Amino acid sequence: MLLLISLAHAGELNFSPDRPGIGDSTTSVGGGAVMIEGGVQAIVDPTAVGTSGVVGRIGLSKTLEARVRAPDFVLFDDGVLVGPVGLGTKVGGHLDEHWSLSFVPEVYVQPGGGSVGANLGTNLAYGLDNVGLWLHATTTVSEAGTTGFFGGGASCGFDALGVYVNGGRGFNGDPVVGGGGWIPLSATAQLDFGCDLTLDGGTARPAFLLGTSLGFD
Repeated sequence: MLLLISLAHAGELNFSPDRPGIGDSTTSVGGGAVMIEGGVQAIVDPTAVGTSGVVGRIGLSKTLEARVRAPDFVLFDDGVLVGPVGLGTKVGGHLDEHWSLSFVPEVYVQPGGGSVGANLGTNLAYGLDNVGLWLHATTTVSEAGTTGFFGGGASCGFDALGVYVNGGRGFNGDPVVGGGGWIPLSATAQLDFGCDLTLDGGTARPAFLLGTSLGFD
């Protein structure tokens, strides 16, 4: 899965996307603001394509937001996989001039009376000018047991775009490395793109991601 912390852009809206994938930026969208994020992901082996991380975020205060996650739809050769619906919150903000921290708890349920579970994402970031460094951890508890992911990365923002590299490993899973970037379109909109490589027994299995974030006051 892809991790990304995006630098907030200037403007009336505190533009702080959590796109793409499971990574979370370290600030909320801001009180009274709304953000819609989503993307598509293509996996080469096994072949699959579908939506990725479609989330609505509603700012309740400077540091708190409510979140609604729509189910992902992934098309495989032999059918369609429907992901869970999630409800959660996010608490995040700056600790000082350079450090910031966020917590994203979420409860989810599989449509059609399926399993119930919970996620907790934590992101710690350090920013200096246009450079960002971060660590990210996600823990998921479900009927099948406890899983998670731990990783980190670095990003650099330029006038026209931003770029990042990242890596990590799932709990009892395979290591992942990746990279990509984001393109600000305005103070309230941006595109993102990336590629993750899952290293499975010496074989690199790529996943390509493309997403967008749109904010509204």
